[in-house]
Amino acid sequence: MVDESEVRAVVHDVLGAHSDSDILEYVVGVLHDEHFDWGEAFEQLGGLLVDSGCCANDDGAKAACEQLAQRLDPGRTHVSPEG
Repeated sequence: MVDESEVRAVVHDVLGAHSDSDILEYVVGVLHDEHFDWGEAFEQLGGLLVDSGCCANDDGAKAACEQLAQRLDPGRTHVSPEG
């Protein structure tokens, strides 16, 4: 399992420092959960990322989820079957 501080650093790097800090901390908590399923990343986080302004649209949210997966769970190739 990746250390929470590493998850936080990656989330801030991928989603940007201009995003709402409460949203970023929520995403950190979700991604740090040992039961988090990367195959469901976009389904779990995509709407929140778009609605909160972290990502401009679904394509941006999918790309962000893919970047997060590549950096935090490098063994995965896609974050969802559609990815």
